[in-house]
Amino acid sequence: PGVNLGFGNPGHPRIQRLVNKNHCQDWEWPYMYALADTGFELARGSRICPCTLRVLEIGWGEGISGRRLLAQPALTGAAQHGVEVQYEVIELHPVVAQDALKEAKKHPHGRMLVHEGPWQQVFPRLPAGQYDLIFHDPYNLTPRDMGEPQRFETWGMPLTLLDNLLFYRLLRPGGVVVQYAISHGPSTATDLLRRYVAPLYTDFQLRRVDVGRYGIQPESGNRYATTHQARSLEVPALIK
Repeated sequence: PGVNLGFGNPGHPRIQRLVNKNHCQDWEWPYMYALADTGFELARGSRICPCTLRVLEIGWGEGISGRRLLAQPALTGAAQHGVEVQYEVIELHPVVAQDALKEAKKHPHGRMLVHEGPWQQVFPRLPAGQYDLIFHDPYNLTPRDMGEPQRFETWGMPLTLLDNLLFYRLLRPGGVVVQYAISHGPSTATDLLRRYVAPLYTDFQLRRVDVGRYGIQPESGNRYATTHQARSLEVPALIK
């Protein structure tokens, strides 16, 4: 009584064996699906089809959202209208990147591309104004993660704003950024996006996840996210 229990089981054992840590929790799977579904829907709606939607994801992880995005044309029936997905992913961890490369071999040549390394170093090599959807699960990457010493001071501009300045360059007009939106600070993730990031974009849309549709059920034994958060998850979408 009085304890606000979280929910979710530990991450998938296969990815734990790969990187020796919990990478994702069971409850996050349907939330990642909801993020991917919404991003695809908005990106498709901004294009005249038949078309190929160019999708970029930061981080392969267990491939939950990546496989969902690759399957969207078939899942939604959009393939019958000539909609295809060209999917690219940037992965820092070399072992996880190998898992993504194995997945890429299952698809037609060029359908899935894997960029290895920190996304902050990969982004400058990618073409501007070419992507329909960027999918981002934020992680506070430090110079140490890249094997480098810190050569800059820390100051007050929110990291999410700096990230989105880089995202913006890659999006075509009408392109969409969808971000994992659970924050553990005093402000909610969507509040931070609305306050600091949305002014950069043409539109900011916020959708409540249909918990019944996606089968998100609170579970005890975990404190990553609260029961209240489980029942009120949101998908924020920033549109260029």
